[in-house]
Amino acid sequence: MKINYSYISKAPEKAVKACGKDLDVSFKASVNVTKALKGMKLESAMKYLDDVISFKDFIPYIKFCKGAGHRSEVGGKAGPGRYPVKICKEVLKLLISAERNAEHSPGIDTKNLMISHIQASQGVKRKKAKPTGRRATWGTRVTHIQLVLEEMKKKENMPKYKDRKNKEKMKKESHI
Repeated sequence: MKINYSYISKAPEKAVKACGKDLDVSFKASVNVTKALKGMKLESAMKYLDDVISFKDFIPYIKFCKGAGHRSEVGGKAGPGRYPVKICKEVLKLLISAERNAEHSPGIDTKNLMISHIQASQGVKRKKAKPTGRRATWGTRVTHIQLVLEEMKKKENMPKYKDRKNKEKMKKESHI
């Protein structure tokens, strides 16, 4: 079965994909975890998730943060956050799977992989029977996570623009 990704890579030969379907994790927690991981290098993202699982670091909650306590005691960062261990374990499995996919595909250096796209979406509602023979059911939702890793390009001899004036000045010099 082919999985349709919502992200199309500019260089598909340098991209690796992984997908987790029907994960039994919180959708709200997975949205915040994916926001925290987007744009990170693969090694640093795996280390970050390990730290969250062992309660050394936290995931900052940007969306769905009502009732989340502030975590200024960990690393000096301020703002609401939590330790979503269950979703972090699932995303770590996905990152390991994507890394293994990169090892088997030719021409991709696994040390330079970066998370270019990670997305959490809601799945279908599953019905679970309530205990002790009652007729009522619980409705629980599942979560789907898509992940695309791309190989970073090494930026060498690129001019750095610290402010807008220098950028405009460099453009004028290059046209002369």
